[in-house]
Parts: sequence; C-alpha cells; structure tokens
Amino acid sequence: MFVAFDGIDGSGKSTQARMLHEYMGGREKTILTAEPTNGKIGQLLRSYLRGEEKVDDRTIQLLFVADRSEHVREISSYTSTASVISDRYVLSTIAYGMAAGLDKKWLIELNSGFIVPDHTIIIDVDANEAMNRVERRTAKKNGKEKSGAGKTERFEKREFLERVRKAYLSLTELYPNTHVIRSEESVGDTFGKVMAAIKE
Repeated sequence: MFVAFDGIDGSGKSTQARMLHEYMGGREKTILTAEPTNGKIGQLLRSYLRGEEKVDDRTIQLLFVADRSEHVREISSYTSTASVISDRYVLSTIAYGMAAGLDKKWLIELNSGFIVPDHTIIIDVDANEAMNRVERRTAKKNGKEKSGAGKTERFEKREFLERVRKAYLSLTELYPNTHVIRSEESVGDTFGKVMAAIKE
C-alpha cells in the first residue's frame, strides 16, 4: 500500500504520517519517506525553502518534479515488499505552484505519469491556525518560546497558505481515494479519522 499525506505547512500532516508509520510498522514492513528527499536535488530544494537560494517559480517546480522522479524510483523498489507512507507528494507541488500563480493545467501535466497512491490524505486546517502552529514550532526550535520569535520558511505566510489550502481543496478529484480530514481536534482524534478513511 502507498499512502501520501499532504496539506499546508502547520496542518499536522507530518505528525499523522509518523503515527500511521508507527501503527502499521507494528503489523507489517512499512517505510516512511518524504519530499523534498534527502538527495542532492532535495537538498537544493530545502535550501530554497529556507530562503538561502533564489530560483524562478517555474524552475522550482521542475526541480520538485526531478526530485520526485528519483523518489518514485525509490518508492517502486519498496512497494513489492513493504507499504510506503510519504510526507508530501504530487498534490503538494501542484497546490503550492497554483498558489504561486502558475497554470494549473501545466502543473498537472508536469506531474502526470507518477505512481498514484492507494490513498491520498489531505490534512486540512485554516491558515491562521496553521501559522500559529508554525510560529510555535519555529520559536521552540530557536529556543525562544516566550517571545514567539524565529525564522519561518519561504512559504510559511498566512495569505500564501490560504491560497495553498484553497488549491488543495480544488484538487480532491485528481486522484481516487483522496480524503480531506480536518485537524482541528486532538492529534489522536485526527488519527482516528485517518484510520477510518484508509479502512473505508
């Protein structure tokens, strides 16, 4: 089984991906992976997200797709013997590209031909709540929890995340078995909804 988790920054998708990996890992061989990858292209993308590199919007989309091409080859090597859970996949690239003003049809075509997940889980949360979570997380990483200071990544802006969220919700018909799960409740309650969606 191949399950992809997507959602805006601060949605809680990484937490849910890890929880599913722990749950499934107790029952079968399960691989947890993520995009951008840890490969050379993925490292360049992470540098871009931290604001250390300046790259044109269309070029960055091509780099995400190149990174995914390597990622999919890795996924394919696992799926015959294990389940794979990915923290971000195709919908992430398309949604963030749309929010940046790029053409939806071009983005979909650019990302066509990749493995289709058995389940795509979009963890949905309002942009304001997502940014509150991002700011708390960033402050904690920087040891400045009281002041709330800290540096967020390139895409971690309220208005931009709201555009990304709307883009995600417009893409629910792109893949079969795409589930939109709100994450306003506790982490455990949200995970219960994830499990119900997969079992369904």
